[in-house]
Amino acid sequence: MDKESENLVFGCVLEAGLLCYISKSTCVVDGTNGTTNLKENDAIFISFGLVHKDPLAFPELDKIDPQRPIDSYLFFGYDFHRCFGD
Repeated sequence: MDKESENLVFGCVLEAGLLCYISKSTCVVDGTNGTTNLKENDAIFISFGLVHKDPLAFPELDKIDPQRPIDSYLFFGYDFHRCFGD
């Protein structure tokens, strides 16, 4: 795959989200939605798009743009929390 295509695929992943599987049963308490019980091996979808709602960093918030500058994304963390994917 050439670099341009690779960057486009990566941009699509950043715009969409991540499918994960729960490794240990737990519950999540959300002040808006109440308690959600998650069982081991349950699938969850983490939407990256919902965390990027700053109109200054993300013009056209509801438009999928896989060519958005990578440094616009906020979920890589900082210091020892920094994501290996960065």
